[in-house]
Amino acid sequence: MYSLILPTEIRDYFEDSATGIETITIRIGLVKASFLSIVFLGAGGILTGAAFLFKLACGLQPMLNVFILTITVADYIVLRKLKMLRSLSREYASSKKSSRAQDIRRLVAQSPRWIILASQSAVFMSLILLVGKFLP
Repeated sequence: MYSLILPTEIRDYFEDSATGIETITIRIGLVKASFLSIVFLGAGGILTGAAFLFKLACGLQPMLNVFILTITVADYIVLRKLKMLRSLSREYASSKKSSRAQDIRRLVAQSPRWIILASQSAVFMSLILLVGKFLP
């Protein structure tokens, strides 16, 4: 989840920086914050997928493989956005152009959608697994 919270912190980076508010993103910088988002989301996706595959190996219905696909697609979409954010952050760090700051703001304004996309696929899969425990 922290991988999806960092872009929200990045959204406030410029205002927080101007007003002297110290956040994790201010402390580590835009480039590292966007990189950590990528690392955390990638690691979370791998761990979630591994746990699901383990459950499949323990006798879960093979038709539930669609959840692996759903999580993979959702994480892929969000990872592409995070990669664009990292690229923009690098460009901003090297040039400090206000146009790049605006591009970053526009991109991270979409971060609530990323949170929904990446988290809800895993939540839905978890609910199905939980319900499956109570069904014969």
